[in-house]
Amino acid sequence: MDNLIPLILLACVAQVLNSQVQLNPRTITLLRGDTARLICSTAEPWQVMVWILNGGSVLTISAQYGILSNNPNVNAINCSTNQLSSWEFTLNRVQRSYQGQVTCDLQNIQRQTADLFVQERGNVAITGGNVTVLKGEEILFQCLAVGWYPVPSLTWLVNGREVDQSQYNISTEGPVDVDGLYNLTSNLSVQAAESSHVECLASVSALPTPQASSVRLTVESSLPEAIRIDESKSGRSSVAEETGGEVNLGYTTEGHSDAGRSDLIVTGETHSQMNSFSAHKIPDVVSSSNFSLTTRESTAPTDHCGDGSKTVRRMTTV
Repeated sequence: MDNLIPLILLACVAQVLNSQVQLNPRTITLLRGDTARLICSTAEPWQVMVWILNGGSVLTISAQYGILSNNPNVNAINCSTNQLSSWEFTLNRVQRSYQGQVTCDLQNIQRQTADLFVQERGNVAITGGNVTVLKGEEILFQCLAVGWYPVPSLTWLVNGREVDQSQYNISTEGPVDVDGLYNLTSNLSVQAAESSHVECLASVSALPTPQASSVRLTVESSLPEAIRIDESKSGRSSVAEETGGEVNLGYTTEGHSDAGRSDLIVTGETHSQMNSFSAHKIPDVVSSSNFSLTTRESTAPTDHCGDGSKTVRRMTTV
C-alpha cells in the first residue's frame, strides 16, 4: 500500500484542478476484518478536516494541531507534499455494519464521498469425501458454500479444468440470519471414466484467491478380488439345496485322496465303537424302474502298526 501512495498523490495533483477536494479511491471493497485506507487531498488552505462514516463523525483533524479525536478503530497519517495537503484515513477491522459511505469533509471548502463495501468470506466443502466407483458408473458430488456475503460465485474443476455450467446446478438460500449471509448448494454429476481430482471453488470479489474444497475420485475397471470371491461364495448353493434332496454322507468320488473324507482312523480303545458304527449302514435310495442299484462294501486290509490303529474304507458305487 505504501508504494501506491505516491501514485495516488500524483493522480490527485492532476484531478484537483477540477475539484477543490479529492478523495481516493472512490470505491473500496474489502473483506470483514480488513483495513480500509482512503486519501483526502486539497490544494486549498484549510483549517478542519472531518471524516464521516455513514453520517457519523469518526475522526477530526486540525491543520494546525493534527488529530483531535481519539478513536482506537480509526487513524490518520499526514502524507502531504509541496503541491498538496493530504491525509490518509485508515479504518481498522471493518465490519459489515461499516458498509456504506465514507466522507472527507473539509469544512467551509468542500466534501467528497467514497463507497465502502464489506464482504464476508464463508466456508466451502464437498460432502462425502473421496469416492471409489466402477468405470462407467455415474457419481453425484455435492458442494456446500456456507456463510457468504454477497452471494459468491461457485465453480467446479475436474483435473484442473473448469466444468461447463450446464453440468451442474446451484441453489441459493438466504439471507439466512441477521447478518444477511447466504448459503449455496451445488450438485455435479460425473460419468466415471478415469480417476480424477474434483474441486469446488467459491469466491467473492474481495477474496484474493477462491476458497476451495477437493476430493479424489478413484475409478476401477472391476471390483477388487476379495470382493468378487466373497460374492461368489455368498451366491453359491449346493446341489442338495437346489434339488431339495439330502446329501449322501457315504458317497465319495473315485480316486479321492482326502483322508479326512474317505478314511476313518480308529484306535484300539475305540475298536468296539467302530464295529458299532459299521453296523449302521447308510442307505442309498433310488426310485427308478429302468436301472438297479448295487451296493458293495469293501474293507481294506487291517494294518496293525503297533498303535492298534485300524483303517476302514467305505465305498458306495452307483
